[in-house]
Amino acid sequence: MTAWRLRPILAGLFALFGAPLVLKMDNGSAFRSDWLAELLQQEAVIPLFSPPGLPAYNGACEAGIGSLKTRTERRATMAGRPGQWTADDAAAAVAEANEASRPHGPRQPTPGHSWQARQPLSREARVLFGAALARQRVALRAEQGVATEAARSARTEAHLERQAIRRALGECGYLTFTRRRIPRAIPPPKTANIP
Repeated sequence: MTAWRLRPILAGLFALFGAPLVLKMDNGSAFRSDWLAELLQQEAVIPLFSPPGLPAYNGACEAGIGSLKTRTERRATMAGRPGQWTADDAAAAVAEANEASRPHGPRQPTPGHSWQARQPLSREARVLFGAALARQRVALRAEQGVATEAARSARTEAHLERQAIRRALGECGYLTFTRRRIPRAIPPPKTANIP
């Protein structure tokens, strides 16, 4: 993916569905381009970059794309074209996933229903989120004991930005947290007692 291909795709999606408040991305060159930064700034979209070399940060995204690839391949195979996907195969796979998945139980709406029921973000909501993000940035710097003007590594700065975005999303009610324990998917290795 290159920036010159990505920007018109995102601009088209923003025109169709409205721009998101935050856009989560990896650190690919297309996402780090000045072209994309300019579009996000014009649309008042906050970029949320994943930490480099930490794929677990994108767990839900990776699981979702894995499921989408499986559904798309199944559609292509049923049409007699294994390994040869079309845009129609992918669209059908997305529709199937949005109607089949009920992550919060059978009485909850499907992702497709939730998407259809959503309200586009108002300009006021974006301004309120921007103010919350600014407050969280200042609060984090104060907690860390670092002056706003102090030079920090890009990695530290990116870490603080991710924390500030998470806090601002929570403050504005866009992000909720559950308190249940999440079991480990892979048990820890057994260790032997060595005398």
